[in-house]
This record gives sequence, structure tokens and C-alpha cells, in this order.
Amino acid sequence: AVYLGRPSARGAAVGLVLGVVPFATATVAQGAGHVCLDGACMAVCAPACTASGVVAGLVGTALTVRLRGGLHAFAPMAVLLVLAGGMGCRCLGYGSMLGLCAGLLGASVPFWPRLWADTRAASAG
Repeated sequence: AVYLGRPSARGAAVGLVLGVVPFATATVAQGAGHVCLDGACMAVCAPACTASGVVAGLVGTALTVRLRGGLHAFAPMAVLLVLAGGMGCRCLGYGSMLGLCAGLLGASVPFWPRLWADTRAASAG
């Protein structure tokens, strides 16, 4: 109840809701099986986890920036997005989870200066 309404709670809510995107995408991709091109076969799950991590990372970071909570909102958003999405991205083990994390962090890079500035503004007063 202490954190209700604060940037960390709002960021956590965003992360939990957006965690459904990689969860659903990976669950559907697991049913697709493998794709074979020119004799090389690859599971669809890892690229699906990476792509959904990029999409959820872009949307989640943009929403976090709109909250003006800085890293205090981004950190819980990212953690809960990975935990919720990771339940679906279990298809290839660590490879899918690394793809999800890389997609999330890679998509958030353009927003880092703004997140850092918001964090410093919130800490200053």
C-alpha cells in the first residue's frame, strides 16, 4: 500500500500488462514448430521472443517515459515484463529468455537519456 500510485507501482503495472505480449507470442510460436529454409531448420520460438521483447520494450519504455518516473518506473516495468513474458518464452530455455531480455534492453536504449534525466529530476526535488 505504501507504493500505490508511485512511479514504481505504475511501472510495475505496465510491465505486468505488457508481459502478456511475449507470453502470448511465444505460446503461439511453440505451436508453429520449426521453419526450414534451404535445408537449415530453426525453431520459431526464439525469434518470436526477441521480436515480442522489442515490441513490448518499445511500448513499455515509452509508457514509462510518459509516467515521468525515470528509472524508478523503468526497473519494475522491465523486471515484471521479463518475468511475465518469460513464462511463455521457456520454449528454448535460456536462449529464448536472452532474446526477450536483449529485445527489451535494445528497444529501450533510445529512451535512456530521458529516463536518466527524469530520475535525476525526481531525486532533486
